[in-house]
Amino acid sequence: MASKPTTSKTKSNTPKRCVYSPSKVQQALDAIHKGMNTSTASKTFNVPRTTLRSKLEGKSPVESVGHGGVTSILGDETEALLVEWVLTCAKMGFPVDREGLLSSVKKLVDESEMKTPFINNRPGKKWFYGFLNRHKCLSQKHAEYVNKARGSVTEEKIRNWFDEVSELLGKNLYVLNYPERVFNMDETCFYLAPKGELILGPRGCNVYDEQTNNNKENITTLFAANALGNWAPPLTIYKYERIPAKIAQSAPPGWGLGKSENGWMTAETFFEYMANIFVLYLIQSNISRPVIIFLDGHSLHLSLHLSRFCRENGLILIALYPNSTHILQPLDVAVFGPLKSSWKRTVKQWRIDNDREISKFDMPTALSNIMNTPNMSKNVQSGFRSTGLLPFNPYNVDYTKIIIRSVPTQQNTSTNNEIQLHL
Repeated sequence: MASKPTTSKTKSNTPKRCVYSPSKVQQALDAIHKGMNTSTASKTFNVPRTTLRSKLEGKSPVESVGHGGVTSILGDETEALLVEWVLTCAKMGFPVDREGLLSSVKKLVDESEMKTPFINNRPGKKWFYGFLNRHKCLSQKHAEYVNKARGSVTEEKIRNWFDEVSELLGKNLYVLNYPERVFNMDETCFYLAPKGELILGPRGCNVYDEQTNNNKENITTLFAANALGNWAPPLTIYKYERIPAKIAQSAPPGWGLGKSENGWMTAETFFEYMANIFVLYLIQSNISRPVIIFLDGHSLHLSLHLSRFCRENGLILIALYPNSTHILQPLDVAVFGPLKSSWKRTVKQWRIDNDREISKFDMPTALSNIMNTPNMSKNVQSGFRSTGLLPFNPYNVDYTKIIIRSVPTQQNTSTNNEIQLHL
């Protein structure tokens, strides 16, 4: 005989989670701190033993939120600060990647001495994806690839950038009327054995210029100048774990010296320059704040602590339109070309005057002599004018450097073949 179908609902075997209250969790933890065994406290207050152990070991926050799932180890307030920072950086043209976020969290935890389960106080991949899951306003995406498309920069896009900067500055727009308060920062490298100089020799024979310096060795230097043509102290970065005393003794007074593992700019090096050198220069030069600093967003190593420092010290960082430094960057447009030409001549003359080749220890002094010539100051002023940054006016930009003057409204994308054909 067939059995009758049951009409009653079968009970789910899924265990209930978080049937305890946050107050019970706190009572259980208090009892454990007073000497009660973890197992006894779990039975007495009806809180899972694994939950208590996770909180005691720091794997989950002590303050229970009363529901299941992953909770914020850093706390809601700290995570809200991180979200605001990421969104603000994206708006200003300095997008934050995963490494930048994790490094900023590590420094935040180090400074606050917060107890976390992170290895060496640096969160891992699991925390990162949990962070994105908790904050749906953020998502991980590929940045637009603009490096091969200087031709994609149009006059219309640059004019729109000027409008966006004006809107972003808001009440601080008046600062653009004071040339001493408008700066451009950019970094470039100098080879110790530069090529390109013509030499004399017998016709029909090869001539070799023998040098002890490696022709691939170069040193990176960060420059900063305002629209008046005045230089802030530069920063030369060396590949050292500790700066040798010889370099510190030979550098001009006030010249910045930095170090990194590969000799390139890092977030820590740039922060130290801003905090210990650039702000001190503003104070000593009696330059009012806020000041506006235009720089290439792709070369800047932004961090949460740098953003906070700039806000507290009246430093407004503005990212130039992507891939348009040959049009909008004053130092790139009018200064680095003459500066490197003078550097080549200086390297040759140094060998004649000192009976030896120039070394990386001599670089700050040699660059200082080149920078302090009257022509360099005029070049800086000319760079700000020709890029339209001061006076801040899109009509002063040299749009003849643009390959594609405008993009038809119906044409949203261009293939590589179309770009090559246009070129």
